[in-house]
Amino acid sequence: MIKNNIRLFYLLVGCQALGLGLIWPAYVLYFRNYEVTLFQVAILAAVFEASIIIFELPTGILADRFGRKLSTMAGFASLTLSGAVFVLWLCFEGFLIAEIFFGLGEALISGALEALAVDSAGSDFDDTFGRRLFSNRARIKSGCLLVGMLTGGALAATILDSLFVPVAVMFLIGLLLTFALAEPLCETKPVQSAEYARKKPVKELVFTSGLGPLFAVGFMANFAFEGPDQFWQVQFSEVIKIDARYFGLMTAAGLLLVTILARWTEKFYNHLGIYLLVCFIIAAAGIWGVTAGNILWAVAGIVAVFAIKELFQPAISFQINSKIDSGKRATVLSGYNLTCSIGEVAAALLAGLMVSQQGINGVFQFAAISAVLVPLLYRAFNRIETRAENPAGD
Repeated sequence: MIKNNIRLFYLLVGCQALGLGLIWPAYVLYFRNYEVTLFQVAILAAVFEASIIIFELPTGILADRFGRKLSTMAGFASLTLSGAVFVLWLCFEGFLIAEIFFGLGEALISGALEALAVDSAGSDFDDTFGRRLFSNRARIKSGCLLVGMLTGGALAATILDSLFVPVAVMFLIGLLLTFALAEPLCETKPVQSAEYARKKPVKELVFTSGLGPLFAVGFMANFAFEGPDQFWQVQFSEVIKIDARYFGLMTAAGLLLVTILARWTEKFYNHLGIYLLVCFIIAAAGIWGVTAGNILWAVAGIVAVFAIKELFQPAISFQINSKIDSGKRATVLSGYNLTCSIGEVAAALLAGLMVSQQGINGVFQFAAISAVLVPLLYRAFNRIETRAENPAGD
């Protein structure tokens, strides 16, 4: 095991989360401060998502071919460049270019850094270590997002013009840390031979290695969370009549729950069907509670939704990495992230269409139904794969 890589993995996850947290509360205000219209803000968000979708799979393939360390370094370099452009090119065109670099940076890091951490464990990547690795990542990510959000909110109130300066600095620190990474040998505990993993097409790996149900969950979960993400603030301010000053506290409470519960929930990662069922039933109840008309139910519900959105992901990551060999690990992980990104865009578009036809309550009710369907979809895909692998019932 390359222990230094594991420590650096946690530090890099923290740097990335802090950078994102700093801009999370006020990125729209930052754009508006430079006379960017709301329509242009929507274009910037779309360009960011499109950049991730375009670059996600190619960067995973490149990471497997040329090294996960190099890809991670390039990712933090791209994020740092993005932050610099946000600071120096203060117009819509500049922000557009910055969003492209931001999306490229996210794509370069997403599959490569996780693959590097898992491969750094070598033969020590067993159930205990794997579950702890991903539960720790969830705790660190949520804790750093929380700190970043609180700091970003304070900075936005005082130095909004310079909001992206500490963001760029945080990504630069991450870039400097990547130089201390060591490229691990691809000697994980294999499910299949390394030669088989190199030669087998990624598409075939996904659909014959138990990954199909996990990819389906990653895609479908967006239909449970994206609508509430888009419209919960409108629901609370216009319908439930809660002052906007409390919105940050609700988000913070959800992230705090993740840091508290992630270590405890890791024991259920090997019982994924049951774990997903419990998680998404809680999510469905929380989403429905937001529309119930009771303030306490609504607040408790949205906090639970924020927490579940982060708590189910480590279990999926653990299961994916347990089912694949090192040879195409970054590619498969990038493929999963690509699936999630496509699902997020599709869910966002559907939520936008639904809100004009069914109203915000309709969006939340659809999201609650989608949450219930996620564990059922996982179970259905599992059965399909099992029958495909054992057509005679052997």
